[in-house]
Amino acid sequence: MTDQPQVTAQPAQGTPSGPPLESAADKIQKKRNKVRSAWISFVGRIVAQAMGAAATVTLGLIVVQHYGIPKAAPASGGKDESGIMAATRVVSTGALSIAVLPLETYAGPARQDLADAMTEAVIADLSRTKDLRVISRTSSMQYRSNRKALPVIGRELAVDMILEGSITTHGDRVRIIAQLIDARSDEHLWTASYDRSMKDVLALQADVAGAIAKGVQEALKGMPGADRRLLPVTVPKPLATSGSSPSSGGESPSSVSPPRPVQ
Repeated sequence: MTDQPQVTAQPAQGTPSGPPLESAADKIQKKRNKVRSAWISFVGRIVAQAMGAAATVTLGLIVVQHYGIPKAAPASGGKDESGIMAATRVVSTGALSIAVLPLETYAGPARQDLADAMTEAVIADLSRTKDLRVISRTSSMQYRSNRKALPVIGRELAVDMILEGSITTHGDRVRIIAQLIDARSDEHLWTASYDRSMKDVLALQADVAGAIAKGVQEALKGMPGADRRLLPVTVPKPLATSGSSPSSGGESPSSVSPPRPVQ
């Protein structure tokens, strides 16, 4: 046998080595795929934002339907004689409201501090009563030098009742008169007079303020809705001093009117 030479295939000259070149159709298809991906991403973001906005609006509607929106009550009388728009009377269910006006003093400016301190003590004691909304001292004190008709004050402060009174002194004795007024009808609901010694002013304030708060509480029991179960007033104990007793003097029986319900 004659050995034949092995022939090895050699690449043709001029043919480039490596991956095959992309055709024009492939390039166009890739561009179309990129454009399509960009549009899909853009539309996806728009849809996600729209769904988020719709979810927010839906949640807001659910909250509004569940809790509701307080409606403004109609005006009750418009402007008073001073030109100030009167506040609308808004009383929550099961709660009465009261404003304690600054006690007037008939003993001159020297006793004004005593009258202001007594007013603040009465406000503090009344604020311990359950289901009784008591207007703050700052709001009440504005009527010390600018007294108006009680129904007008009642509308401006939006309260059911007003407690007013006076302080008169003679020597070392003081007489404090308290009056509970219906802010709507301007009628007396309760009144009392307290005669005390001024030897211990702190004991005087604690004693009389607590007595007034208890008297107002008893008067409230005769008003409509007395089943609201007012809690007893907790009165702080007066400071004990030698030679003085907070119980000196007493409430004048002749000046106390029994509570009567509001018609």
